[in-house]
Amino acid sequence: MACYVVLGVLPGSFLRAVLSNDLIEAGRMADDENRRCLIDYVMFLINYVPSDCYGSPEAMRAWAK
Repeated sequence: MACYVVLGVLPGSFLRAVLSNDLIEAGRMADDENRRCLIDYVMFLINYVPSDCYGSPEAMRAWAK
């Protein structure tokens, strides 16, 4: 997540789903540990990450540029 937020490096499929606001895909892609931590990722985004870098695939692409 830090590499994406700070450097614009797109993450793997699970975090892309989280950042794109695709809960179904995030749940499908998550391993057991990430599934348990899903709410922690969401709360981290809400509290510490600029809101214009997540929420949709378009927002992710724009941030990565």
